[in-house]
Amino acid sequence: MIRILLMAIFCLSCAENQELLNDQGLSPDDVHVSAGDQLIEPMDPAHDVGWPDVFAARADQGWMVDGDGSDAGPMVRPVENPYLPRIDNSTCQLPEPPPVGAYESQQAFPNLRFQRPIWIGHAPGDDGRMYVVEQAGRIYRFQHRDDVENAQVFLDLTVSRAGNEEGLLGLAFHPEYASNGRFFVYYSAGRTQCESRRCSIISEFRRGDDGLAAMDSERILMRVPQPYGNHNGGDLHFGPDGYLYISIGDGGSAGDPMNHAQNTSNLLGTIVRIDVDVGDTPYGIPADNPFAASEDGRPEIWAWGLRNVWRMSFDTSTGILWSGDVGQDAHEEVNRMTSSGNYGWRIREGLACYRAQTCRSEDLISPVHTYDHPIGESITGGVVYRGTRLRELWGQYLFADYQSGRIWAMDSDGGGLRESRLIGRQPRVTSFGVDADGAVYLTTFQSDVPVVRLVRQASVMARPLPQYLSQTGCFSDTALHAVAPGVLNYQVNHPFWSDGLAKARFIAFPEGGHAVLNDKNQHVLPVGTHVLKTFFDTDGRRRVETRIWARFESGWQGFTWRWNAAQTDAELVHDSQNVDVRVQGQNQRWTLPSRSQCDQCHTEAAGYVLGWHPHQLNGVFIRGDIQVDQLNALVEAGYVPPASLTIDPLPARDEADASLADRARAVLAVNCASCHQPGGFANAQLDLRFQTALGETGMCARPAQGDFQVPDAKIVMPGRPESSVLYLRMNRRDEGAMPPIGSHRVDDEATQVVGDWIRSLNACP
Repeated sequence: MIRILLMAIFCLSCAENQELLNDQGLSPDDVHVSAGDQLIEPMDPAHDVGWPDVFAARADQGWMVDGDGSDAGPMVRPVENPYLPRIDNSTCQLPEPPPVGAYESQQAFPNLRFQRPIWIGHAPGDDGRMYVVEQAGRIYRFQHRDDVENAQVFLDLTVSRAGNEEGLLGLAFHPEYASNGRFFVYYSAGRTQCESRRCSIISEFRRGDDGLAAMDSERILMRVPQPYGNHNGGDLHFGPDGYLYISIGDGGSAGDPMNHAQNTSNLLGTIVRIDVDVGDTPYGIPADNPFAASEDGRPEIWAWGLRNVWRMSFDTSTGILWSGDVGQDAHEEVNRMTSSGNYGWRIREGLACYRAQTCRSEDLISPVHTYDHPIGESITGGVVYRGTRLRELWGQYLFADYQSGRIWAMDSDGGGLRESRLIGRQPRVTSFGVDADGAVYLTTFQSDVPVVRLVRQASVMARPLPQYLSQTGCFSDTALHAVAPGVLNYQVNHPFWSDGLAKARFIAFPEGGHAVLNDKNQHVLPVGTHVLKTFFDTDGRRRVETRIWARFESGWQGFTWRWNAAQTDAELVHDSQNVDVRVQGQNQRWTLPSRSQCDQCHTEAAGYVLGWHPHQLNGVFIRGDIQVDQLNALVEAGYVPPASLTIDPLPARDEADASLADRARAVLAVNCASCHQPGGFANAQLDLRFQTALGETGMCARPAQGDFQVPDAKIVMPGRPESSVLYLRMNRRDEGAMPPIGSHRVDDEATQVVGDWIRSLNACP
C-alpha cells in the first residue's frame, strides 16, 4: 500500500501529481492519503474530481512517498523539519472588516407609524414577520419588507400609563412558539388588577386560530407591587437554558429610598428567573437560583442590586446576558451578567460609592463599563451583533443613551469600550431588536422615525467575503484541495467529536507571525491568523464543508463554505444548514454551522482556538513510515514559543498506555471544557479542563440544570453511570444533550470510556 503524507507546505497541480506518481511507478488507485484524524481510502473516480483528494506533496520538499515493502520503488527521505524552510503566507487573507464608526441611522418600514414603540423583534418560526410593541398596550405584526404598508394588531391590552415609565413594557415569545403559540408580556396595572395602588403584571397569552393573540387566554403568572410610577424595568427574555428572565426596577422615586434593591425578601431591583414549563402551576423555580433552597431571599431572584435595567438581551452565540442599568445622579452602567449575584445598587452607583465616602466592594459584581452624565443620562441596553451585513460589528455589544443620543459598540468579551467605536447619534432610543438574520433595528420615541436601522455610510467601502472557497487565497487548487504556500497542515492528539467525519486541519500565520503562551498555557495567535478545517464524509471520500476561523483587528470570526457535488469548489454558507452525509457505511445528518454557532465553542475562556494549543500539538505523529515531532518542529520554525514544550500532551483518543481516568478526562476536556471552565458561559459551573483536579471540577455536585428524574442524581455519581447526569447527557441527542450543538450522533466509544471511568470511581475527593 502506498501513502502520501498529508502534512504539506504546498501542493501541485493535477499534472504535477500525475508526474510525481508516474515517477514512482504508481497509479491513482494505489494512493491513500492521511487526512488528519483517519486514513482516507482511495478515491472513487466516479464521484470525486482530482486525486488524491487532499494533498500531494513534492518529493523535493522532503515529503515521503514510500512503499509498504511489496514493491521495490524508491523511497524519498523527509527533511529534518517539515515546517522548514518557513514559507510566508501571502494569499490566505480574508478581507478585514472596515473600521467601526462610520454609521448613520436609516428609517425602516417608512410607510408604518408607531406611537412610543419600546420593543421590536420576530417570533420563532415566524421569520417573515416583525413585531413591534407600543407602550400604550398594543402589539403589531407586519410583513418583513421595507415597503410594507399595513400593520395588524396582534394584541391590544388595557394598561396603566399613570407614569411615564409605565405601560406595556416587554414581550417574550416562548422558544417553541411555532408549535405551542405561547408568549409572555410585562405590563403596568392599576388598583382594579392589583392588591395595591399599582403593580406590574407578568402574563402568559396564547395564539388563537386566526394567528392573533387570544385575549381570553391570559394567565397571570406574577403580580409585583409597585410603590411609585417609575423604575418598573419591564424587559423579559428566554435564556438559552429555557428559563424566563424578567427585569424589575427598584420601585422608583429617587435613590431607592426603601432600599429595595438590597432587600432580597422582595422582587424589586432584581432580575427574576422562573420556569414556565412546569404544568398547571404559574411557574417553577430553577434549582440553581441563589435562594432556591434558602430562606435568605425570594426563590425567584437570580440577580439583585439593580436600579432599573432598561433593556437586556442574551448573546445568541455565547448565551451571556447583557443589561443596561440606568444610573441615578452620575453614572450609567453596562453589565455582562455571567453569573447571579449582587450588582451593587444602592451601595454603589456604577463603580462609585453612592452618597458615601466609602463603601464595601466585596461580594459585589462590577459592571464592565460605566459612563458619566456629561456623556449621557439614561442608558438603553442593546444587543450583541451577530448579523451578516455589518461584519465589522460582529461580536460587538451595541447600546445607546436615551438622552444624549449616542450609540456605541464595545467588545463583547468584556474588554471595555473604545471611544473610536462611537457609531453615531440617534435621539430617544428605547430598545434594540433583531430580525431572523440578526440585522439590528432600533425603536425610538421620535414620532417621525419610530424604527430605524444602522447602515454603513456610503463613503465607507466594505470588501465582501469571498463567495467561493477558491477566492479566499487559502487554496492553490480547490478541486485538489491543495492549500496555498504558507498554509500549514497540523494534527491534534485528541480530536473533537464530529459524528465520525474525518477532518484535515491547517493554519496560516501572517507574515512573520507567531503564537505566544498565556498564563493558562494557551496559544494566543496574532491578528491575521487563519485556521482552516475541512470535513469529509463517506469514510473520508467526499468533502462536506471547509471552515475558516480568522482573527481580525475587531476579533475572531468564523465562516463556512459548503462543497459542491462536483467537489470542485465550495460556496459560502450564511445560515445553519443540515446536509445528508454517509459515514462508516451509514447515512446520517450533519449540520453546517452558522457564524453565531462558531462562537458557542470557540470561547474567550478557551482561548478562541481549540485545537492549536500545546497539549494538543505536543506529540509524535506517524504517517506511513514518517514520524514528525510536531511541537518541536513548530518551535524550531518559530511558529510557537519554546515554553510550549513544557506543557504535557493530552492523551490521544486511542492511546492504549494512557490510564482510564486520563482517557475519560481527555474526552471531557476536548468536548466540554471550552464552555465548562472558569469564565465559560455554560450554565452548569464546572471546570472540565484536563489539568483540574477531580475534587475541584465540581463534577461531584448535585445537578442544577435538571436530573432527568433520576433519584439522587449527581453530575458524576461514583460507581454509577446510570445516576450520573454527565454520562446521561453524553448519551442523548435531544435538548438535554451535551455538547448541545455540532452533533447528531452519540460518540459510543467516548461514552463507553467515560462510563467505565465513572464505574471505577469509589468516591469523590
